[in-house]
Order: sequence, then structure tokens, then C-alpha cells
Amino acid sequence: MLFPVANHPEPNQGRVFPSLRLVERRARIDCWALQRAGALTPGAEAVITVNGERVAQLRALSGDRIIATIDGGETAIPLTWDMPMHRCPRLWFQCPSCHKRCRHVYLPELRCRRCLALEYSVQHLVQHSNAPRIAQLKRLRGNPQRRRARYWRLSVQIAQEEAKLAVSLRRFNAAVEDVRDGQQR
Repeated sequence: MLFPVANHPEPNQGRVFPSLRLVERRARIDCWALQRAGALTPGAEAVITVNGERVAQLRALSGDRIIATIDGGETAIPLTWDMPMHRCPRLWFQCPSCHKRCRHVYLPELRCRRCLALEYSVQHLVQHSNAPRIAQLKRLRGNPQRRRARYWRLSVQIAQEEAKLAVSLRRFNAAVEDVRDGQQR
């Protein structure tokens, strides 16, 4: 949920969201990547490293759960399967706390995104767009031969709205680049 901040032209300018609550900033375990790597076959072991540092060890006990060891503590993560297409099973983690299926569990808590209240960085960018307003003005503008004064006045408004949209998109792209590069916005 977004709350506007007083004295700022845009709702999220000046607000800082905790970076540890962003999905993009958290280390996670992907069950589909583990399956492709063969780390979920019974008896297989895998080591999870982040920036070259060992953070977890996974051990597949059977086809229905794995044991994750983090800082000496062991946590069992159940596995579930579904069949989206005939003869094509798909693997999911089952979150240890809410028991819903999920593709990723996040370290070090080994919980899903919903349980940890993680959000995507895009959710905290400006969420309005001038594009629908521009389309409406273009429809109103109509034929230049019939109403010249109105046509040119609306053309000026369209140009202004498009300029606002371009500024908004530049800010959006800069914010996405900052998140991707690891800088706090």
C-alpha cells in the first residue's frame, strides 16, 4: 500500500522502504533450479553460497522433503508436486510456516515471500501513468479540419502529458537500474 508524503510532487519521493523487505535484496533457494541441478534426488547434498560465503547446506532425504542446515539448525522443507501437463510433474516447496506451495524460500528464515512480508521494488515506484489520459485527449482532439482551435489546444495538452510521461518513465528506469545495481533508492 502506498501512502503519499506531504510536500512532495510524487507519492513515493522521499520515502525509504527497508531494503531487507525487498525480494530482490534477499538470498533465496529456487526449487526448480535445484531440481534441474539434480540436488533433490534422494541422498543428494547441495551447498548454498552467497557471494562466495557458505550460508546453507541442503540434504534431500526422500522425494517429499529436504533438510536445510543453517548455522547448525536444521529445518525440514516439504516438497509438493503438481501436474500442469500430462506426464510433466512440477515441483514446489511447501512453506514450513503457512504450508502454501511456493517456488522460492528465502534465507536465513526459510519462509516464503508472503510469510516474510517481502515486496517487490516496483511496488514502491510511482504507480500512475499518463498514457490513458493521452489516449483520451487524442480521441477528443478529433479532425483538425472541423475545429482548428480545439485541435491545437488539445495537441498542446497531449504534448504536455507526453512530456510528463517521459519524465516519469525516466525516473522509473533509473530506479530499476539502481535496484539492479544494488544501490538504495
